[in-house]
Amino acid sequence: SDGLGAGAGRPAGGQVALALLLGLLVAVLATALLPALLAALLAGTGALVLLGVARRQIGGYTGDVLGAIQQLAEILVLLTLVSLL
Repeated sequence: SDGLGAGAGRPAGGQVALALLLGLLVAVLATALLPALLAALLAGTGALVLLGVARRQIGGYTGDVLGAIQQLAEILVLLTLVSLL
């Protein structure tokens, strides 16, 4: 609660939904509907799992945890797309 990111606050639900929708739209345009949905599902699941681990281990998340979540999500998206080739 007292880290550097605490001052930035949390994005509103509408902003999160818009960002997810735009990301999914770009993914669908770059690939197809099914690969984009599968990649998004796996990335989201991986992010939630890692967030759960961080909450259990350190009681929340830090900037480093958010960076790790981003990297994990990106890796899962790329692995999903490569596996579908």
